[in-house]
Amino acid sequence: MSQELLTVSWMSCIRLEPAQSVRLECSEGRWTISRDNEEFSFHLPDGATSDALAAIRRDGAPLDTLVADEQGLPRDARSVRQIGHLWRQGFFVKAIYDGDEKVAEVRNFGSAPMLSSAVDPADALILPETSCVRRCDGHVLIESSGSGAYLLEFGDRLQRMPVPMFRPATCAEWASETGLPEEVVAAIASSLVSIGALKRSGPRAAAETLPYGWSFADHMVHARSSFGRHIAEYGTMRKYQGRHDKLAPREGRPGDRIVELPRPDLKAIAAQDRPFTEVLENRRSLRDQDDRPLTLAALGEFLYRSARVTGKVGTGPLEITLRPYPSGGGLHELEIYPFVNRCDGLDAGVYRYEPYDHRLIHCAPPGPGTSRLVASTHSATRMQGEPQVLFLIAARFNTVNVKYGSIAYSLILKNLGGLFQTMNLVATAMGLAGCILGCRYGDVFCDLVGTDYWQESTVGEFLLGTCRTAESPTLPQP
Repeated sequence: MSQELLTVSWMSCIRLEPAQSVRLECSEGRWTISRDNEEFSFHLPDGATSDALAAIRRDGAPLDTLVADEQGLPRDARSVRQIGHLWRQGFFVKAIYDGDEKVAEVRNFGSAPMLSSAVDPADALILPETSCVRRCDGHVLIESSGSGAYLLEFGDRLQRMPVPMFRPATCAEWASETGLPEEVVAAIASSLVSIGALKRSGPRAAAETLPYGWSFADHMVHARSSFGRHIAEYGTMRKYQGRHDKLAPREGRPGDRIVELPRPDLKAIAAQDRPFTEVLENRRSLRDQDDRPLTLAALGEFLYRSARVTGKVGTGPLEITLRPYPSGGGLHELEIYPFVNRCDGLDAGVYRYEPYDHRLIHCAPPGPGTSRLVASTHSATRMQGEPQVLFLIAARFNTVNVKYGSIAYSLILKNLGGLFQTMNLVATAMGLAGCILGCRYGDVFCDLVGTDYWQESTVGEFLLGTCRTAESPTLPQP
């Protein structure tokens, strides 16, 4: 098929349609667009834009009719810009048809263009390193980490399209592989090229690689950490209402050893604490620890000041807790597991801190797993002696996932930063050596405490011990 004929025919295969849950209504020249809880209205006189919206609302508007009239003359460029603005807001999708059968749909959440350029039939296409092809709810989904748009196939015809994934292929080769007409394949290919999910191969191809220093995974996480450029819901996910696994205290297993922690006198501490500015200015990451081990009273004071439940707000399933560190939505999904290696008054092992009752629940005795934690701590910090207490900070992912969708993981890391800063400042105020560490050996943690890696595993670690100084402060005693 010639390039001219192919260009004309592939545009007619694409219809602009309202996105799922989007409603278009018009009354006496006033248009209303609504989606979920979002709604806005505007007045529009008769003309090309009003006609285009009417066509989109009715049966979908073929892309070629939006840019040219029946005589093939270009339509008002202003109308194309106005419709394109609504496309960029995610109100419309580009549905690709083979006759009356919908083959695929391009959904936009970012700056992907509404009108894509034609693909030369001679161009060989291939997936770039920025693309991801996966199954989603039984469909093939193709997206680019650098674009806020993706293509979702319908039926199973695109599932027979391995050619462009593993070696460069033209539209004709792709059509032969899938059994789709070449103009339909050209519509799909042009759409994928426009969102960066396919690229041209060969000497004419422009370099399309990830920005320097970015991995594919980091690229995707960053795109989902703010509004736009992601395929999941942003913010509170209404479809999961009532399914939070949070708020109730974690229950120990029958027979678990419970260690009640000493409760410090906060009034006495406040009377003798250094001024906040002095604590803030003297905060440092201290890896070297003294030969004197941490005491149980010091460990209890540290956890009491940095992580206990200080109050509650609301009742029933809407109850949230208050703690010394902030947490998005008040969810407090972070769980603190002190790995005690050397502490006066407490046996070595892994414990879980219960912030409601200010106590420890014994989870695991010393063994090969804790030995790996000691060795990895030495490797990460190059400290001279044995680490005293290593706080393994885990997240109960579903607590945040079911409410915050695409931003959930980034929110967990932000909450972790709040906890880290609070721990660091409390350690400084107490004259202890505190140090933030990266997250290592998540599988070791899960084996030790018996959690599932994708339900609750570590997201960070914090090292705590006595300071190696000429005049170490007197530690709280039981």
